[in-house]
Amino acid sequence: MKLSKKIAFSSILTAISVILMLIGSFFGSLDLTTAALASFCVILAVIEMGPKSAILIYVVSSVLAIFILPLKTPALYFLIFLGYYPVLKYFAEKLSKIISYVIKFISYSVSFAVLAVITLIFLVPEANVPAYLIPAIYVGGGLVFFIYDLALSRVIGMYYIKLRKRLGLNKFLGNDKK
Repeated sequence: MKLSKKIAFSSILTAISVILMLIGSFFGSLDLTTAALASFCVILAVIEMGPKSAILIYVVSSVLAIFILPLKTPALYFLIFLGYYPVLKYFAEKLSKIISYVIKFISYSVSFAVLAVITLIFLVPEANVPAYLIPAIYVGGGLVFFIYDLALSRVIGMYYIKLRKRLGLNKFLGNDKK
């Protein structure tokens, strides 16, 4: 793979990630959705260029989003969970199914706790969330995470089956594996 093509493609994916999160920053109700969509750029990088490039795209996108976005919540969602998750998924799914799910669930749990602390202390300190609702929110978030992971697997499968050949990115980047 030519380095110049890899750098150009990485830059494009980074720009798309930041633009998606910027849209979520302007429309607050889309902050989580656009951060999840931005993670698809990291997925594409994992598939076409490998996990090292994907990690760099995640880091650069996160840093740029933190500095550029007027509303930081899409950047926080991306930084704390959605951005690195495709790389974690890539490595976790090389292990047994049970270990893979345990790793993914631990990742979700830690990310949920960090996001909850940041939200309750810094973003919405005046929020009075009743203690009995926190477990319900955690379980609901776990169900949404499970659906997200399943959808991610389906989208990756669809990309391999239907889109990869049509887009020709593997040929463009010089990693045409059969």
